[in-house]
This record gives sequence, structure tokens and C-alpha cells, in this order.
Amino acid sequence: MPAPSQGSSGRRPSRWRWAFLGLLLQASLVGASVQAAPLINGLGGPAGYGEGVVGPCDDCSSGALPLPFSVNFYGITYNSFFVNNNGNITFGSPYSSFVPNAVPSLPMIAPFWQDVDTRIQPQGGLTYYNIDDPDRVIATWNLVGRYNNLVDKQNDFQAVLANRGNGSFQIDFIYNQLQWSTSTSATLPFVGLASGTGIALQLPGSLSPDSLNLLNLNGGQSGFLVQNGQPSQIYPTPGPVPMAGAFAALAWSRKLRCRIRSSRAV
Repeated sequence: MPAPSQGSSGRRPSRWRWAFLGLLLQASLVGASVQAAPLINGLGGPAGYGEGVVGPCDDCSSGALPLPFSVNFYGITYNSFFVNNNGNITFGSPYSSFVPNAVPSLPMIAPFWQDVDTRIQPQGGLTYYNIDDPDRVIATWNLVGRYNNLVDKQNDFQAVLANRGNGSFQIDFIYNQLQWSTSTSATLPFVGLASGTGIALQLPGSLSPDSLNLLNLNGGQSGFLVQNGQPSQIYPTPGPVPMAGAFAALAWSRKLRCRIRSSRAV
């Protein structure tokens, strides 16, 4: 049987078949590590997210809530905070603004600042908070809808503040479900931290259409550490590909190159 020519069905299709399979495996390895994060539950209250409830309402807030530990946030020490229905926590005063931006007028911790609307019940969800733990505060926006009484899509996320001593604390954002990023306006959500004086630390996707990808970033979790009043992002590390998937894909690409070299040598 004559050997196939270079342009027929000989070695070249075999090489490209390996390349194609490699790409498929790389995509599956990366995709396998992408998943939503379960919210912290079992905290009491009507839904398990704590006894404190904000709403049902539009643009509303809790009253001043005592912090079980003091926090130093951008150089100012706070002993109380406010949970705002529009997907954020503020210090000093409640905040009703429904227009997300990177320079709010109050110090803010925002897992997903956008125009939340929980007036339609039960489809519109509710905002909860738990302050019973001496070393942890949790605010939950549980399956919340958007303005104006829209409940066709729902977001489910949390902000966790954990005491690290001497005014230092850790902030964790947990995303279980993100189905909407805009309401009836064209504004996009602010996600991150803001000093209230023009300084902001934003997560990838903040104020952009990519905000829904937060669900796929580090398994739906992001975190900051605030030390001596200054915040820094501690996870996820920079880069669009989760590390486990990146290492696996790198190992496969090396194996793939070896196979291609072998096929060329035949």
C-alpha cells in the first residue's frame, strides 16, 4: 500500500486530531473548576441567614447595627455599620443610592451594588444580616430581584466580615447565583471596596458587563484583607484561569507538543 502524500490523510490529520483533543481537555479541566459557591446558612431567622431582615422594600436600609468587633477601614475606626438593600454595606450612615459608581460618598463594602428591589414577595427575595457571632458579621442578599418589581431573574450573594484583631478584618464575597447585572437603567454594578473619599479597590468585572462572571471567578468567592486600615485583595490571584485548571492545562500542552513532535518524526 503506497504511503499517503503530505496533503492526504496521513500524519497531518493525526497531529491535528491530537491538537483538537488537547483543546477539548484543556477546556474541560478549566470548566470543571468553575462553580458557584454555597452561601453560609444555619444562622437562624426565617431563611437561615440571620434574625435581621431588611425590607421588603426598594432603596431601603437597616438601622445602625453594632459591630461585635471594631474595624479600621481606610484609616477610620467604626463600631457600627448599615446593611443597604442595594447590595452593599456602608459605615457612618445608610445609603439609598441606586446608581453604582466607584466614588460613593460613604465608605462602602459592595459585593454587588445595583438597584435591588424586594417589594414583590416572595419572588423578589430579601436581605438578611447576622451579628450574633463575636468574630463574624454576615449580610445576605437572598435571591433578590431588581427594579422595577422585576423578579424574572434573581441574584444570591453574601458579604462576610471576619475579625482578625486590632481593627484588622477579612472581607469575603460569596456568589451563589448571578442572573442580572442591570435593572431598568443602563448602569452596571460596582463590586469592591470604596473609601468614600475617591479611593476604590474593584474586582474584575466591576462596572462592566463582565460582572456576572464573578460567579465563575475562584469558584464564586473573592476576598480582601484590611490591615492598618488599608485593604488588599487576597484572592483570587490575578488571572482569568483558576490555578488548578491552569497547571493541568500546562501539563497537557507539554504532552501534546511531545506527541506532535513524535508524529512529525514518523
